[in-house]
Amino acid sequence: MWQYSRMKTVAIESQKGGTGKTTTALNLAVAAEKAGQAAVVIDLDPQASAAGWKDTRQAETPVVVSVRPARLPQPSKPRRKVGPPWRLD
Repeated sequence: MWQYSRMKTVAIESQKGGTGKTTTALNLAVAAEKAGQAAVVIDLDPQASAAGWKDTRQAETPVVVSVRPARLPQPSKPRRKVGPPWRLD
């Protein structure tokens, strides 16, 4: 029987390079898949490291989509800061 479950969104962001953002996102996605959850990684990094990882992986999941940030719709008002620099919905 199908059961409703709320989608969880995790954003891993930092302006500094080399802090492990891509590695963390991919590890969380693989862990979610192993736990029976669906996962999608949206790679906004111009280097597209997550997409490159996906290209070398034999498994079909997790899904990795590479998107140029300029193609995303821009918010009509500035995003407000809530809590610490990380956020889990």
